[in-house]
Amino acid sequence: MIGIISYGLGNTMAIRNILNDIGDNAELINDPNQIDTKIDKLILPGVGSFDSAMQLLKEKNFIEPIKMFVKNKNNFLLGICVGMQILANSSEEGKKEGLSLIPGKIKKFKNAKILPHVGWNKVTKLREVELLRDIKENSKFYFLHSYYYEVEAKNHIAASSSYFTDFTSIVINKNIFGVQFHPEKSHQSGKMLLKNFARINGN
Repeated sequence: MIGIISYGLGNTMAIRNILNDIGDNAELINDPNQIDTKIDKLILPGVGSFDSAMQLLKEKNFIEPIKMFVKNKNNFLLGICVGMQILANSSEEGKKEGLSLIPGKIKKFKNAKILPHVGWNKVTKLREVELLRDIKENSKFYFLHSYYYEVEAKNHIAASSSYFTDFTSIVINKNIFGVQFHPEKSHQSGKMLLKNFARINGN
C-alpha cells in the first residue's frame, strides 16, 4: 500500500488519482498513526518553501515517523520537489534543519537569468535507477523551483538536468528517492515514474 503524506503542501490528490488509475492502492496520510505495517511506500510531496514544509511536518508530528519508516529496508520513500529538498540537511532558503536523509544542502541558482526555473526540461540518467525503468533516455519532466540540491556524495546522484548550470534532478540513498520535478504534472513519463516507484520491491 502506498501512503501519500498530506501535510498541507503538494498535489496530493493528483498523485493519488494517477496511482489509482494505474491500479495501485494509494491513500492520503493525514495522521502519522496511519503509517502502519500495510504501508510499505510513502510519497512526500511539496510545493512552497523549505521552512514551511519542515514546520508543517513538525506540527503534524510526521518527522520521526518518516525517519523510522525508512529504517526498514523494505520500505521506500519518494520526495517530490520541496519534498525532495527537505531530504537534505539544510537550505539557503531558510533556517530550519531538514530531514537529513540524503546528506547535502539546498542552494539557490546563482547565475540563472530567470527564476523560478519553470516548465519542461530534460532529465539525464547518470546511473541505473528503478524510477526511470522503461522511460526513454533524456525524457522531459515538468519543473518549478528556484533552489537545487547540492548532494555531498556523488553516488547519491541518479540523474541531472540543466538550467544555466547542471543540477541534480534525482537523488537516491538506498530506499530513499527524491525528484526535483513534478511527476504528477509530467504526463506519460511522470505516470511511468510513479508506476515504477509503486512496483519497487524490497524483498
